[in-house]
Amino acid sequence: MDNKILPMTEMDKTKDIYHSLQEQLEFLFDSLARDKINLELQMIEAKKFKLAVENASDQIFITEPDGNIIYANSALERITGYKPMEVLGKNSGKLWGGKMTKEFYEKMWDIIKNKKEIFIGELNNIRKNGETYTAATSISPVLDQNGEVMFFIGIERDITKEKEVERMKNEFIGLASHQLRTPLTGIRWFAELMLRNKENNLSEQQLDFLNQIYQSNQRMIKLVNELLDISHIETGRKFEIVKKDFMIREATEEILTENIALIKSKELNIVNDLPADLSIFADYVKIKQVLLNIISNATKYSPEKKTVTIGFTERPDKGDRVYFIKDEGIGVPEAQQGRLFEKFFRADNATGQDPNGTGLGLYIAREICRAHGGEMWFESVEGQGTTFFFSVPLKDKVINQ
Repeated sequence: MDNKILPMTEMDKTKDIYHSLQEQLEFLFDSLARDKINLELQMIEAKKFKLAVENASDQIFITEPDGNIIYANSALERITGYKPMEVLGKNSGKLWGGKMTKEFYEKMWDIIKNKKEIFIGELNNIRKNGETYTAATSISPVLDQNGEVMFFIGIERDITKEKEVERMKNEFIGLASHQLRTPLTGIRWFAELMLRNKENNLSEQQLDFLNQIYQSNQRMIKLVNELLDISHIETGRKFEIVKKDFMIREATEEILTENIALIKSKELNIVNDLPADLSIFADYVKIKQVLLNIISNATKYSPEKKTVTIGFTERPDKGDRVYFIKDEGIGVPEAQQGRLFEKFFRADNATGQDPNGTGLGLYIAREICRAHGGEMWFESVEGQGTTFFFSVPLKDKVINQ
């Protein structure tokens, strides 16, 4: 029998259309169901976010590009005294803010509105009842698809109590350090006098005990001086910088002489590439303190028969000179490098090798460099060594400023 294709009847066409519509409706219902589920999930997430924001301990507010407030969480009332509904449509600068200098606000608006970057700083504000307070503030611009500012999100935390505690702590450290200086200086003077043994009536053991007293006292004096420096830094008082011309190689040679016993015992190779006639215009005592800290660390944390190199590079484009001390010592663990300039911080491998350090030297050394208009930084690989760099402006640039 011949196979023939029979013509499609109207009934067959209707069935095909029905099945096609049925499939499209099923797909549509499935899509609607998925959209409903996604919408419900988004609403749940939005509720969670709103709940977190409303219960945050920090004050959170959103403003239009001109600074008028369109949202504020409940922490606003606890910190400023204003209810959230009171501040809507108003400018924070006319309510609790606006107490900083004109230059401060110009810089802040330039950062968030022109540069479109996050601003982080501390502000002196005033509560609704007239009481002043200090706030740690972060303001972030939110941009549209064209890169224009849609609104700002501000977060403020009241740090008034923390600032007061910090001030009292620094005052205590400064006072205690000043009071400790006098007796420690007296102990040093008497120890030095007795170590001379002019009457030649002290035994070797007695002289050894006296030397240990002297060395311990020297460490205490160093700690007290470091605490005084910290006190000056934390209370906003700058280092007293007395600049003059001096030969920096001579300063490094003096420090190397102070560390000669350790250098010889380890048979370290010291390469001092600083020219004898290289002059630096800076505070002699303070720069020597920087050098002492870095060179002492380089010799202390270097294994035997390694090289320590001292050198410099000119930066005419920046009007300064960079000095460096490079060692082949234990280095700094990569995970801890970001904390090396923190107060009281010491890397794990350094603590393991010498448990007696204070963790203050590098912090103070960097602040000294900054007080000179320079900076300090380092490069390090654990187990291979560290190079410390610090910059000091050239004399011509300092005088012309």
